Amino acid sequence: MRVPSTEVQNNFGKYLKYVEVNEEIIVTKNGRDVARILPCDDQNSSLVAEDAAEYQTREGRVTYEEFLELVEASEQRFEMIDGVIYNLASPSYEHQYALNEIHGTFYNWFKNKNCIPLTSPFDITLFKAEDNICVVQPDIIVICDRDNMDKKGQYKGVPTLLVEVLSPSTRSKDMLKKLELYKQCG
Repeated sequence: MRVPSTEVQNNFGKYLKYVEVNEEIIVTKNGRDVARILPCDDQNSSLVAEDAAEYQTREGRVTYEEFLELVEASEQRFEMIDGVIYNLASPSYEHQYALNEIHGTFYNWFKNKNCIPLTSPFDITLFKAEDNICVVQPDIIVICDRDNMDKKGQYKGVPTLLVEVLSPSTRSKDMLKKLELYKQCG
């Protein structure tokens, strides 16, 4: 059964009952499939799973200014790499657990030092070229040079260290697009 996201949001209990009797619900947004709600045999698996959607406009590319307008007008999280906007889905428990363990280690290590570890969501603006500004949210960053923080508290430049916790849904983007971006920017 295909159901618009607004309908699912407003009547989630109704559609959960369909799932309980083994009916698959495909959630759509703007006519495009974005999520599936499936019957669950394994109590440890998720009922709802979303892919990180790729948004493209005007021949697949947007400007930095257009990206800033989108971010300002939305409560969702986005990244922009080479003019392509990526909608960031919520991470899994396993991803967050790994992130928390790494951050805890970094936090203890950098305590009382000039560096600070931060976790996403926190935008990092990277300047790949004058006309190619990218914005990403690495899972963990370590900032030792606060000179790159602007008056709004946003970091523009290459942090001292960044960490990406790989997940099945983001592995290809993290290992290809983001890794290449990080290499090119320093």
